[in-house]
Amino acid sequence: QPHSPPVMATPAATEEPEVVAMDCEMVGVAGERYDPNDKNTIENALCRVSVVSGNDKTGYQTLLDVWVAVEERIVDYRTAITGIDSNTFAQKPLIPHAEARARVQNLIKGKILVGHALLNDFKVLKLRHPIELQRDSSFYRGLRPAGWQQLMEQKHSRKFVKGRTPKYKITPSLSTLVSHWLKETLHTGTHCSIEDATAALKLYNLHREEWEASLVNLSEKKKSGSADVVSLSAAARTSSPRPSTKLPTPEAAKYEKTQQELALYKRRLAAAQKKKAALAAGNGEAAPSP
Repeated sequence: QPHSPPVMATPAATEEPEVVAMDCEMVGVAGERYDPNDKNTIENALCRVSVVSGNDKTGYQTLLDVWVAVEERIVDYRTAITGIDSNTFAQKPLIPHAEARARVQNLIKGKILVGHALLNDFKVLKLRHPIELQRDSSFYRGLRPAGWQQLMEQKHSRKFVKGRTPKYKITPSLSTLVSHWLKETLHTGTHCSIEDATAALKLYNLHREEWEASLVNLSEKKKSGSADVVSLSAAARTSSPRPSTKLPTPEAAKYEKTQQELALYKRRLAAAQKKKAALAAGNGEAAPSP
């Protein structure tokens, strides 16, 4: 349901998690802040979700492919992408959002989940999945073609501010990665969530060894960094306390008196400069200080 709280898909106890891939299709709906004159106020809503598994040797299987009822008012069917309109969508065998979410949760629980821009899918599903089990093809740098980052910076030069714009703000599309690595064409017409999920899974299978190795190295670096922080923290607690920067009472009084004398000297100096300027001008009036 639209207002259902997110559900956490917790991992099952297994040394080598299975791998599945997921993709969602979405329509545009009128949310609380919807403005008919502003397309940016249109929100996403789940209308289809697919989950697949497999590899090139055994083939790829569709574990789930369902159309989902949308309770919010649909203002954009995104027909060019989804292939549906008000009439065709009404004829689909729709299931409730809560049922779709539960079925997805059961399929991905404890498994490595592959996808492209998974955050968007999680948001419309109102579902969470452990970060250590996510494999997002839009963020894995090992999939990016050589020179891709420089090309994007040139193409979107206005979006980049040196030293300020994170490089991950512009990520490659799934069709770009499929064209580069699989030498296939994706999205010649409308999108299909089964095809998109399968394409992401093919990319993962192709790079699985180095992808997983990069995560192991990252995990080791994080652990090492955490150990260093703990070590420094412990050293700080066991080391002798820092001397107080607060001045003793007699010294504080002496310091305050010196500051007052300095302020008085500055005022007298300013007055003398004004008087000197006035005499120099020959008008006998106090001239503004320089």
